[in-house]
Amino acid sequence: MTDGSPSAGPAQLVVLGMHRSGTSGVTRLLNLAGAHFGPEGIATEVNEENPRGFWERRDVRAVCDGLLHGAGFDWWKLVGFDAEALPADVVAEGRAAFGVVLEELEANRPWVVKEPRLCVLLPVLAPLLDAPVCIHVTREPLEVARSMHQRDGFPLQAALGLWELYTVRAVAASAGLPRVLVRYEDLMEDPVGTTARLVDDLTALGVEGLHHLEPDDVLGFI
Repeated sequence: MTDGSPSAGPAQLVVLGMHRSGTSGVTRLLNLAGAHFGPEGIATEVNEENPRGFWERRDVRAVCDGLLHGAGFDWWKLVGFDAEALPADVVAEGRAAFGVVLEELEANRPWVVKEPRLCVLLPVLAPLLDAPVCIHVTREPLEVARSMHQRDGFPLQAALGLWELYTVRAVAASAGLPRVLVRYEDLMEDPVGTTARLVDDLTALGVEGLHHLEPDDVLGFI
């Protein structure tokens, strides 16, 4: 599925999705397909929670944490959160920090970033982007909730509430922007075909610089 007006040229790819939804896998596949991720050592370290890597940049995570913590929120504590009502000084500091990250990314378009917190923070940072294309990654909500319960000990009802908040906010934040949808279930059932469709969908939106992957490259990761 694609939506929004076409993007011109090498794009700024933003992967959006709730924690435990497969965003890491999609980000790595886009990286393999030609989207720049970042210099060696910039990613959150591999651990038993995600042995294939989180494929999120530590500096982007720091920007997001700074925005949330500066206003008294956290990724799991978002009751009453409104991205449009963050304190001006917190927003200014966060945008300045994100601008530093963009200095490296912008020299390497097309690039890709993934950070679940962007689902609620994209309205704050999107004004710094001139060619954003959003990739929404969804997973059956109960599966997400069970994974969060196992990882974080969250009650299923609380985890489902977070899934809904992240998903609704992400869709609202990307309204009017070029965007595509990837289902976790499709990626697991048909990694090669789903990856090919993702590249085709992004190319149809005008994204330049991506290429199709060899099946063995996809299957070697997923």
